[in-house]
Amino acid sequence: MTLSVSFFGNMKTSGEVPKAITYKVLGRTFWKEGKVDEAVEAVRDMERRGVIRTASVDKIRSLPHARPLEFTFTGMIKSSMDGGHIDDCICIFEYMKDHCAPNIGAINTMLKVYGRNDMFTKAKVLFDEVKVAKAEFCATPESGNSSVVPDMYTYNSMLEASASAQQWEYFERVYREMIVHGYQLDQNKHLSLLVKASRAGKLHLLEHAFDLVLEAGEIPYPLFFFELVIQAISQHNYERAAILINAMAYAPFQVTVKQWTNLFKESENRISHENLERLLVIVMSHQNQQFLV
Repeated sequence: MTLSVSFFGNMKTSGEVPKAITYKVLGRTFWKEGKVDEAVEAVRDMERRGVIRTASVDKIRSLPHARPLEFTFTGMIKSSMDGGHIDDCICIFEYMKDHCAPNIGAINTMLKVYGRNDMFTKAKVLFDEVKVAKAEFCATPESGNSSVVPDMYTYNSMLEASASAQQWEYFERVYREMIVHGYQLDQNKHLSLLVKASRAGKLHLLEHAFDLVLEAGEIPYPLFFFELVIQAISQHNYERAAILINAMAYAPFQVTVKQWTNLFKESENRISHENLERLLVIVMSHQNQQFLV
């Protein structure tokens, strides 16, 4: 018997009411020992005793349809993922489904697990199941489960999984669904993925995202401009490239000559010196027109 389990037993015998942190430690101890049933029972005992006084548990209880059991399993999955124990993540998730309906937090975590470990098909199946569950809830709210409605993290995880597996057609589908459902584009999270998609033939998605950023009144990150310029040059659309370069002059950031030089060197497989010479002619022409005006 471990020290924490023995201590827990002494607390109950003495009549002292265990606190939420006690159950948290106990649950982790049981899980590390492979005693999943005992871990689940500890959480249920917490529910029966109404031990919901700590700030973290109060926060959980304030969420719609939140139950400590769901969040305990989710925490176990996240801990296993952080530790690199992928098989444990899958086992815990399967075990969870036998005891309670997985919440969106657990689902999002599993999408990350699948996406980061070359299991795109499993991620796709789970993502589609979430959307089916949402559709069923909207049709019959009394029998559905609103806790599995896809959120921003769901779409982020699925975009990452699609990009990692180079499933660009499905990537586009997920991106469009995300936008249609009203989720905002996040340059920090989505730009690098959109650039990869652009280089894989999905330039229209990057252009669409660029327009969304402008419509939202935000300043596109330099990487947006860089990729669009290179793509325009590679397609011999020098007017478009020149317009983008000139537009960067009004952005609140500066691009040095060295940065441009490095960019063109990194893109040698997509553009040639002849392309750059033609671009220079167009850029100079635009600047001369502005000077005359």
